[in-house]
Amino acid sequence: DSGDNSSDNTDSGGTQDSIVIATSGETPSLSPTEHNAVAGSYMNLFTYNTLFRSGMDLEPEPDLVDTYENIDESTWQFKIKEGVKFHNGDTMTADDVVASLQWAQGFAEVNLYNKNFVSISKVDDLTVEIKTDGPDAMVLSNLCHHGNAIVPKKLIDEGHDFNADPIGTGPYKFVKWNRGDSLEFEAFEDYFEGAPSIKN
Repeated sequence: DSGDNSSDNTDSGGTQDSIVIATSGETPSLSPTEHNAVAGSYMNLFTYNTLFRSGMDLEPEPDLVDTYENIDESTWQFKIKEGVKFHNGDTMTADDVVASLQWAQGFAEVNLYNKNFVSISKVDDLTVEIKTDGPDAMVLSNLCHHGNAIVPKKLIDEGHDFNADPIGTGPYKFVKWNRGDSLEFEAFEDYFEGAPSIKN
């Protein structure tokens, strides 16, 4: 093809800076803790991260966690990744992780995934310890659930509305919710795994 189609990437597989994704339902909330809906889970994947995520084989794999250890049958220690930024510019610490998991325990929609955490405590700035009420094979899977997303402790303490303004560490920042029609997100340039190539 000798014609000049360099500016038209639609047929040649070139990069795009925007993508539109259609879903069958609208999220009931953008907060990670105020719903247990599949449509909401999709939206939460844009703006939040959890300590673990489900891999392609649906097995839990570290997300915000760097290393972890099952110390005994009911004690887990998690070392979180260093230098992870929230959308508001704050750097994530163990304090944010402890506060997020304790906060999530107060929501009936998601506490199925954390109610057996009998203690959640800070060991040091990058290490969190979770104790369960006995042996639990579901700990890592439960930490993949959007209800256990990590958000800034400062915002929890301020009573921030995460439905209106979902601040997390995720690859995209929330832009606008046109209710009944669409939601818009933009790439988070400081995302810890690198800024997404699709910008909008």
